[in-house]
Amino acid sequence: ALRARNLPYAISTTVNIFEQRELIHLWYLLEWIGHRASDEAIAHVVMGPYVQWSAASWRQVVERAGVDLATAEATLRVLAAEDVAAAKLVAQLDEWRGWASNETVGRLAYRLVFDTGVADRLAAEGVENGRILRVFEDLHRLFNQMQDYETVSMDQTLTGYLGQFPRPPILEVAETLGDVTGVQLLTVHASKGLEFDTVYLVNCTARAWSEPSGTGLTIPPELLLTRELPAVHEQRRLMYVAATRARRELRLSAAAETASGAQRQSVSPLVGELLGAEPDMQAIETTDSSEKILSKLQQFYPLKSELPSKLPFEQPDGWIELAVGAMERYERSPHDFFLQNVLGISQPFGPQLAFGSAVHGVIQAYYDARLRGESTDLEELTVRLDELWSDRGYESRELAEIARKRAYATIAKFKAREDAFSRHIQASEMAIRLEIPEAKLRLRGRIDATFLVDGGIEIRDFKTGSERDPEKVVDKAKKSFQLRCYALAIEQLTGTAPAQVTLDYVVTGAEGSTELSTRILANHRDKLIKLTEGLRRRDFAPGPASDFNPAAAFKYYGTEENTDEA
Repeated sequence: ALRARNLPYAISTTVNIFEQRELIHLWYLLEWIGHRASDEAIAHVVMGPYVQWSAASWRQVVERAGVDLATAEATLRVLAAEDVAAAKLVAQLDEWRGWASNETVGRLAYRLVFDTGVADRLAAEGVENGRILRVFEDLHRLFNQMQDYETVSMDQTLTGYLGQFPRPPILEVAETLGDVTGVQLLTVHASKGLEFDTVYLVNCTARAWSEPSGTGLTIPPELLLTRELPAVHEQRRLMYVAATRARRELRLSAAAETASGAQRQSVSPLVGELLGAEPDMQAIETTDSSEKILSKLQQFYPLKSELPSKLPFEQPDGWIELAVGAMERYERSPHDFFLQNVLGISQPFGPQLAFGSAVHGVIQAYYDARLRGESTDLEELTVRLDELWSDRGYESRELAEIARKRAYATIAKFKAREDAFSRHIQASEMAIRLEIPEAKLRLRGRIDATFLVDGGIEIRDFKTGSERDPEKVVDKAKKSFQLRCYALAIEQLTGTAPAQVTLDYVVTGAEGSTELSTRILANHRDKLIKLTEGLRRRDFAPGPASDFNPAAAFKYYGTEENTDEA
């Protein structure tokens, strides 16, 4: 609602500090020093900021370990007799273990950050990267947790700490998303210590401010207060915290009934306590049942009279300018298009789409090198994948690692195939613009890759989905909204339609190529004109339930064409 009215806002959320790669690298190092690390965790340390080995150097250790059927560390100690770098790493590891035998876990972690030069490198990086400030804040949070552990534990060493925390502890910190100068959207807990001129305390119903149901835990009698506080005390304390955030004005509101209208709601008695009298809440109700129904419908499909007079993508000259993907979204789900492209309410990209983005970035790097007349080795592509990779969104570190390994395998297979085939690459990530003057429509996009083939140009679109049936891939290529738009753009640019369009599922290796006939392209052009007419009519009503309901899920999990097997 704020975004629809162009009001800046920020919302507070919480994230686990170990989502920061610098924090998880430190944790892996502590595990290694404490003889608890897996070979995968050791690999993160060795190729991370503490050791900074290349992937090729570490691969030699892994290959030797496989031949000797030994662990990574045991192999390192064997190699130390013949390799200077391995000897240096083993000596460093032994020195760190010496620290661990003499220091508390908190002091050890501090030294690993500040006595190894890692903190200095982070500080230098922080000049250009604002994220590094959060890294130091998260480190402070970890050090505090370790000090708390030392206060209550008889064994303050790393061994005792890892025995208590075999996995990284859940340490969450606040993270503000959005414009910090705008309206602050906060929970009562997150607002502690803050003040604002005006505070809106919403949902002050008796239900929302009632005592939560029991946790199922029984408190031992000896821990109970002699004089027990009433059950509502915690809610009363929170109401006090919320009210005292306001410097000048406090506004309270409460729903008169549930969202379905099936049950009436009452104002929390705490509001009466706060005001010193029975609350005189201004009622905002609609008595006309038809207006009530209409009001509820507007939650899903706003009235056209409430839409802005000019849509965000309408240009002063009357043309509509959109990305190809946005127009495809409008065809699939007009209401989802309305939320994202009119109101600007977007769902976050999920891990599967992030997987696809990283793989696409590596493919682009491969073809960019080919266009420069250069060759790329697999190590360079792996480094590029690591640069583009993000673990955020995955339910666990294990699932993120499984996906990363799948990405490594995909890139290796892709490179081997392309090196052997030697396609005649024409362009990579080619920017296109398709204009349809009769509709005053401009579509923009990027073609993953174009190649010169017998008969003309091939358009190739890379997917990271799980489709394996070549016949189905050919059918998808023929029906692809994006490929049809790209083909029209190539026809407009060169005067000739592409010889073929191809969907390339790089994870499974399934490919499908087809020729788009003159009739298919003409029909698609007509479809674009009709879709543009719908946009100008402000036609954003939800489509059939089968199309509308999963719209948000598409954004997070991807569709069958652009999601990986996870």
